[in-house]
Amino acid sequence: MFWTKPIGLCCGLCLLLFGADKTKLPALERADQTYKSAITKAQSEFDRAKAKAMEVRQKAYRDALAAATRAGDFDTAAAIKLAISEFEVNGELVTKRSKPKDLVKFEEHEYAVIREPLSWHIAKRVCEEMGGHLATINSPREQEFLVKTCLAAKTECWLGATDEHEEGKWFWVDGASADSTKFEVDNYNGSEHSIYCAIDGVFRDMYSGKRYAYVCEWD
Repeated sequence: MFWTKPIGLCCGLCLLLFGADKTKLPALERADQTYKSAITKAQSEFDRAKAKAMEVRQKAYRDALAAATRAGDFDTAAAIKLAISEFEVNGELVTKRSKPKDLVKFEEHEYAVIREPLSWHIAKRVCEEMGGHLATINSPREQEFLVKTCLAAKTECWLGATDEHEEGKWFWVDGASADSTKFEVDNYNGSEHSIYCAIDGVFRDMYSGKRYAYVCEWD
C-alpha cells in the first residue's frame, strides 16, 4: 500500500510523456520547434564560419606555394600542391564567386535568379560562395515579391526551405521556421525535402537532387 500512490503517479507521468501523442502537447511541440530552429541556424552559421576558415587556410597554402616556387624549393612546392589537392577532394577548397550584376533590390535585400540548373544542395553552396544564401521568406510582402520574381523568370527556381532533418518540419536556411501551409507538399516516394517555386508561382516540394535554377538573396 505504501508504494501504490507513488508508483501510480510515476506511471501516469510516463504515459503522459511517452505514451501520448506529443503533437497534442503544445509546450513540447514549441520546444521541439525552437530546438530544430536553433540547430538549423547554428548549422548555417557553422557553414559560414567554416568557409571563412577554409578561405584563410587556403590563402596561406597558396602564399606558401608561391614562395616555395620562387625560391626553387620544388619538393616543398610539390608537397603543398598535394595538400591543396587533398583539400579539393575533401570538399575543403573554397571557390569564391562574384555577385551577379543583375541584382534586384527589395526592402533592403538583394536578389538574383541564377539560371544555371543545379541540385538544391549545390545551389545552396553556390549562393553562400557568392556571400548570400538561398532565398528565404520572412513576410507576406517578400513572398509576393518572390512569386513575381519566379513568374517573371519563367522557370522552376529553388528556394531555401527544407525538411531534410525531420519530415514535415520545414525550416529556412537561416534557421527560421517555414510555414508549410504556404507550400504544396506530398513528399512523393518519401524523398522530396526541398522547396522550389514552380513556373505557375506555387511553392512545391521536390527531390533535392533535381536540377533547377535558383534564387539567391543577400541581406
